[in-house]
Amino acid sequence: MSKRALKKYLSELPKEALEAQVMDLYERFPSVKKFYDFVFNPREDKLMQEARFRISNEYFPLKRRRPK
Repeated sequence: MSKRALKKYLSELPKEALEAQVMDLYERFPSVKKFYDFVFNPREDKLMQEARFRISNEYFPLKRRRPK
């Protein structure tokens, strides 16, 4: 679906249906939940800590992996 078609579809929806769709997306997809959580309660330090942990674990793993 193109952006133009999506905009047209969304403009034709009543407000209640649009709210219901956003709530459904929020409940189904963790990435949407994470996005809205960050928009309304930005905790940049928490995201930075998670990113630092992932990066450090990638380059300096705590457990040594055995080669295959």
